[in-house]
Amino acid sequence: MSKDVGVDFEYGDLKEVVVGVPFALYADLKVAKWVEQAIKVLPESEAEKVRERSEKDSITIGKFAAMEKENEELISIFKKHGVKV
Repeated sequence: MSKDVGVDFEYGDLKEVVVGVPFALYADLKVAKWVEQAIKVLPESEAEKVRERSEKDSITIGKFAAMEKENEELISIFKKHGVKV
């Protein structure tokens, strides 16, 4: 069953949220030439991480479990406040 998601206003009580799976796929720098231009705004240490992660994903680089733990903690906060997840 599919439901449309809509927002009628930006204020009021939060009643329902969608929390995504923490899977991230990093850009292939050989294909996505724009990334080098975009990362110029980052400190060099962060830009280097982007380069090192080219073509990898959050599982490969070992971030998935930590990100999933953060999601679980966020979900528990939402539920504590009566928000449907």
